[in-house]
Amino acid sequence: MRVLGLDHGTVRTGVAVSDETGSIAFPLEQIPSEPEARLLARIREIVAEKKAARIVVGLPRNMDGSCGPAAETVRHFIEKLKASAGIPVVEWD
Repeated sequence: MRVLGLDHGTVRTGVAVSDETGSIAFPLEQIPSEPEARLLARIREIVAEKKAARIVVGLPRNMDGSCGPAAETVRHFIEKLKASAGIPVVEWD
């Protein structure tokens, strides 16, 4: 199962894709995070091209494990991605 990994930032979103076994990830590209509609469209294209079965989005936590403003921004993005991607989307610390 191929997995797509995302590191969502305010300026760019980093994209990585796993091998077919889902055990090793390789950097793929960086996509401008704005406009968000274009970001979501490009992610859908990559999902189709790479035949990804799942998306994992990094969730930035504070050093004490709590969620701050950056995590809330990413969670908001994850909700939009879940509605758009067509495959399971999970967050990962």
